[in-house]
Amino acid sequence: MVGFGLLILLQVYLMVRYLTQMNRDLTHFFSAIKFQNSGLVFTNSDRSGPFTELYHYLNSVNNMINRVKKENARHNIYLKNVVDHVGIGLISFNEDMEIDLFNKAAQKLLHTSRLDNISSLDNVYQGFSDAIKNLNPGKPRLIKIEVHKNVLQLSLNLNVFKAEGKTINLVTLHNIVNELERNELESWQKLIRVLTHEIMNSISPITSLSTTIARYFKDPDDARPVSIEKIDNEKIKKTLKGLNTIEKTGKNLIDFVTKYRSLSALPLPELKRFPVSSLFNRVILLMNQRVQSEKIEIVTDIRPASLVLLADENQIEQVLLNLVKNSIEALQKKENGKIILKSYVNLDERVIIEIIDNGTGIPTENISDIFIPFYSTKDDGSGIGLSLSRQIMNLHKGTITMISVPGEGTSFSLIF
Repeated sequence: MVGFGLLILLQVYLMVRYLTQMNRDLTHFFSAIKFQNSGLVFTNSDRSGPFTELYHYLNSVNNMINRVKKENARHNIYLKNVVDHVGIGLISFNEDMEIDLFNKAAQKLLHTSRLDNISSLDNVYQGFSDAIKNLNPGKPRLIKIEVHKNVLQLSLNLNVFKAEGKTINLVTLHNIVNELERNELESWQKLIRVLTHEIMNSISPITSLSTTIARYFKDPDDARPVSIEKIDNEKIKKTLKGLNTIEKTGKNLIDFVTKYRSLSALPLPELKRFPVSSLFNRVILLMNQRVQSEKIEIVTDIRPASLVLLADENQIEQVLLNLVKNSIEALQKKENGKIILKSYVNLDERVIIEIIDNGTGIPTENISDIFIPFYSTKDDGSGIGLSLSRQIMNLHKGTITMISVPGEGTSFSLIF
């Protein structure tokens, strides 16, 4: 019995020893994980016995953690290089306005190598920090700043996301001066080409008719007027006809200039809140007679039905009337013609108004020119409707976009 009792005591001692050792090893293991110590390894010679398999799995877990750490380190190096070599400036900051990321493109753009807080952007340009703080996610903003006597047109865009419970604000900075200058030059070239075409179409017949009429009353051998006896009723009739043509052409040219002046002198919008439904109802009422005569169906889709828009109601109504008129013309001589007036709020919380038709569409070669002032594919078109609509949307700090498929239809979107 004494020997049996001693054996039991020995077994208890050995068990307590093993459990104490295992507890100590597990404590070391989890402590190593907590403090990211990758040097802990359990050898089979040191940890033999009934828990050999446990130590084997602990080593496996440790090796796996080390592989994940190395992989994360490689990813971090890769992402850091990508961020530093991307051509767009990136600045990220936390809820306390402390800057966590300031890539090389942003450093080069702003001519500074270090920023600790968003407020320090005011050292680059006064008021720059307020422009960053007042950004809304998904709503790009253009600002003009001067850095080292260089004028920058910066396009700012904010993206907000959460990581590990923390809010991260990521701002992109893109200098669009070159793009603006190139687009402005292209726009001027296109506008001058259209203006030249229109003016030459008016001036050429006036010049030609003036020369013809002058021949009726001038001696062909010299510059002296012909005698009164040589002026018959036929010459008088031709002269009056030519003068009528000159008068009509001159009036058309004056009308053209008047339209140009109206296009370049739009008043600033008077912003008020109003229901989109009332806007749609007025447009339908004004276009109802023409829609019925062309046997075109016009429907509305507003979600939610109580949707409200902040804009100049009269100016937006003018835009919608012009777009609906274009849709009606695209639906002429087409069966089952349909126009949809649609409005909703997109994921960026911006109000969208769409004018959709199933008409003939716009030829692909004309799509890039439809917003150019005085450009028109119609014989009786003035060519200012769409350019006027775009200018109105610009004054509302919104945009107008178009998607058209020849033979299937066209969709215009007003984005507020």
